[in-house]
Amino acid sequence: MLRIVRCLCILLVLVAVSCSNKYTQVIPVRSQMLLSVDLSQADADEGLQKQLLSLTGGVQLKAMGIDVSQKLYAFATDDGLFGFVACVDSKTIVEKWMEHAGTPLKSHRGYSFSDIGNGFIAAVGSNALLVMGPVSEGSMSSVQQRMVRYLNSDSDNDITATELFSVLELTAAEGNIALAAKAKALPAMIAPLVTLDSIGSSSNVYVTATIERNDDVLAINSNIYSPDEDKAAKLAMRQERFRPLDGSYSALMTDSTAVALFVNTDGTTLLHLLRSSYATKMLMTGMNTAIDFDNIVRSIDGETALAVASMSTSNPSFRMDAKLSNTNFLSDVGYWKKSCPLGSTIFDEGHGAYVYQWPTGTIHFGADATNNDFYAYTPNYPTTATNVATAMEGHRLCMAVGRKAMLPQEGVAHALLTPFSLLFGDASAMVWRVK
Repeated sequence: MLRIVRCLCILLVLVAVSCSNKYTQVIPVRSQMLLSVDLSQADADEGLQKQLLSLTGGVQLKAMGIDVSQKLYAFATDDGLFGFVACVDSKTIVEKWMEHAGTPLKSHRGYSFSDIGNGFIAAVGSNALLVMGPVSEGSMSSVQQRMVRYLNSDSDNDITATELFSVLELTAAEGNIALAAKAKALPAMIAPLVTLDSIGSSSNVYVTATIERNDDVLAINSNIYSPDEDKAAKLAMRQERFRPLDGSYSALMTDSTAVALFVNTDGTTLLHLLRSSYATKMLMTGMNTAIDFDNIVRSIDGETALAVASMSTSNPSFRMDAKLSNTNFLSDVGYWKKSCPLGSTIFDEGHGAYVYQWPTGTIHFGADATNNDFYAYTPNYPTTATNVATAMEGHRLCMAVGRKAMLPQEGVAHALLTPFSLLFGDASAMVWRVK
């Protein structure tokens, strides 16, 4: 009898650990970004629970057949696909959910597949649910073959043995939603802004983050990490050039803002940062056609905010406010007036205030020499502010993305949000903040 009990206990242990030992093997070993969600903490973490429900349409994950005692993982591949891997508690229930959420099940190589919409395919085996996308109609067959290969992976080719996964596990000790990404894999538009330097594009540099839901704002608490001591020292020195924010210009983040950048540093450092990012470099190029915007930025020393609602080159919508160390650039306005491109003009609007007009748009700009405040804005920039001030105070850099950026569009917001769009849920804003 004792022998039978021992055998039953061993069997129960094997059943209990079977999923945890196998489902992580589904994650592609060459993933460039990993995200983990500790589902076991959802009951105790109100923000996490709210976020999960907003992503599943109010359906509890357990009711979908997911084992909520194990972590949910998301990943990004080196060719731009995104995926989710969850431990299966009941394959039958998962299959019912797949049929309800998508197309009728199709069996392929022993796995059940369904097109669940928005370009994503779901496949389930006995241990793991794998969702991947976005997939075009023409590539669906090849992606299905990849998914079968991932589902058939064994322990000899396991993501858990990689440095990226180790970095993720270290980060997960600080929060229930954790992110680890190779800095060189971040979109070129935003990598310098997230890493505070172009050094982030080199190897052995990781962007880590914990993610939390505070009221209506999804906060991404980011850090920059490298196991290489020399690179780590350079990153630390670079980070010290950015001072903590006090949220002076948080009102620039509106309901219609696509992306807003908030920093507190000197003009030379800020100019280097803006030139390193393709997105901000495009905006600066447009400004520099008539105004020496580089010279204005060099005059900055303090909190700065740049908020963009539209990146249209013909009719942009943005606002910028900053603290200056001096207003010496105002003496150059006379020259700017004389050297305007054909069809454009600069004229006075008041003391230290000017208007730059071209056939399709207008920019108001100026400086208050008394308070050393600089401003530049387009008349079409929205004015209704959102409450993100508390989400950015005390951090060295914040990049906020508004709900509008969830709409299909090109440019900064699209590049930033693609990896995180499925995490956004019903939050009104996402704030990426660097410690």
